[in-house]
Amino acid sequence: MPSAPTIPVAEVEQWTRTTLVLASARPHAHPGTDVTLDALFTGPDGATLALPGFWDGGNTWKVRFAPTQVGRWTYRITCSDPADRGLHGVTGTLRCRPYTGSLAIYRHGFLRVADDRRHFAHADGTPFFWLGDTHWQMPDCERLDACNCPGCGCGSQFRHLAADRLRKGFTVYQTYPDAAMNDAGGNPRRARWWTEPYAHLAPQPFRDFFDPMMDYLADHGLVIALGAGVHHLSSRMGRDALVRFTRHLVARYAAYPVVWFTGQEVDIEQDTPHSLEHWRAAAETIAQGDGYHHPLSAHMDSTGEPKTFADRPWHSWFATQGGHKPRGIRSAAHYRSYWDYEPARPFVETEAMYEHVSCEQQPATTRDTRVAAWNALLCGAAGYSYGAAGVWALKWAPEQPGWDSYNGKIPWYEGMALPGSTQMAHMRRFFEELPWFRLVPRWHDPAWGAFQVPDQTALATDGDAVWVAYFFHDGTATGELRNLDSHGSYQAQWFDPRTGARQRIAAAVTPGAQRYAIPSKPDHQDWVLLLTRRQ
Repeated sequence: MPSAPTIPVAEVEQWTRTTLVLASARPHAHPGTDVTLDALFTGPDGATLALPGFWDGGNTWKVRFAPTQVGRWTYRITCSDPADRGLHGVTGTLRCRPYTGSLAIYRHGFLRVADDRRHFAHADGTPFFWLGDTHWQMPDCERLDACNCPGCGCGSQFRHLAADRLRKGFTVYQTYPDAAMNDAGGNPRRARWWTEPYAHLAPQPFRDFFDPMMDYLADHGLVIALGAGVHHLSSRMGRDALVRFTRHLVARYAAYPVVWFTGQEVDIEQDTPHSLEHWRAAAETIAQGDGYHHPLSAHMDSTGEPKTFADRPWHSWFATQGGHKPRGIRSAAHYRSYWDYEPARPFVETEAMYEHVSCEQQPATTRDTRVAAWNALLCGAAGYSYGAAGVWALKWAPEQPGWDSYNGKIPWYEGMALPGSTQMAHMRRFFEELPWFRLVPRWHDPAWGAFQVPDQTALATDGDAVWVAYFFHDGTATGELRNLDSHGSYQAQWFDPRTGARQRIAAAVTPGAQRYAIPSKPDHQDWVLLLTRRQ
């Protein structure tokens, strides 16, 4: 029997991906279904990292890998068909050199839950500020090779959108492919990912659409929050098909800078009684296949304060949904239920008050979107994901049918330019100028403050050194801060969350009896008070 081939030594920079290409030595009737491929990588320190491989059409198989350490790596690939000597027993060596670029996700490494279990950090411990943009069903709906934005000749709607979000400072792209071939009514619809309904995956659409999108996002330094589908529509395909689809996603994209949220609204069972168990199997497939152990959650419905899957060992963060206009702005008690959950883990507000998106015929205003973001972050969220009408749900042109109850007639290029996305950029800059990762929400604790409209005020502090209070009621009344350093001196200013402008209140504030009486807001709009101790 001939020996299995050895792939020549290759070089790759730390944290960046490389693809090992193999050729099967014997035919398989349904290679993507009947055959599995697994790779075991051994690093310079002897630690191992396991990843699945995937069939990519014809007799081509691939394994994607991103080395986590500088030095020499070895690997061995095994196949469920040991007689296929093109796939089974293949060995090779990789040399990893330091990353030489400027992107934070590769300079500092993939994301993990930070040591304090309240936010996300890169592999080297550098804090990561999550500012997400929602592109549900991006690989199904966004056009890679056409752009109809007026006056634009870029030729790619997808790249146009991504470039806009990069320019505005977003750090996370939130998406999933929709693998379901039937709509909510059971009617057939286009789903490019299968050659036969839920039986055999089609590799070409992944190569032609999904891979270039993922490459673009990763090569521009964005973290990709990735799921495998949407609630009962995807789970209706059956457990085995959903697991097969999920494993393929892990094989193709675990070597990218991803975090996982399993699927959108996985706890809505509706007409599929076993939907939640199917999603549990999908999440376990991610946990078992992803050798990087990227953070893994499951996106929840907006009903109540769901903690579905929180008791599972793989569940490392909460992907909460505050919901849209009918839900209103979530209360401090709502977010505190996630902050207080044990063992502690980060929570991110991943869907709330998407700008101008209608839910039950009630569109969220720009102000709703802005308030939802600031309130969530000052109530302890480790990040926030924005969304906009026309972008979700994607609308190519005003006359295009579909999603009118969500978007009205707003096309993607108008939704992209809604003012909320720029206001999210102001918010990110505000927080990143602080030690934001040390802020602790103070809820309505009277030891830290007393406010005229407490239900529409959010307060977080870094001990007695930094105070951030957000007032979002209609009026100018404020209140007082408490528990300040009575021997210290503070600087106070107003921050306008609409424009990013600052107004100094006082260069030196000396609190009496550890208290500071906050002046009235500049007007009836929402404002942020920043109080910092002077050195």
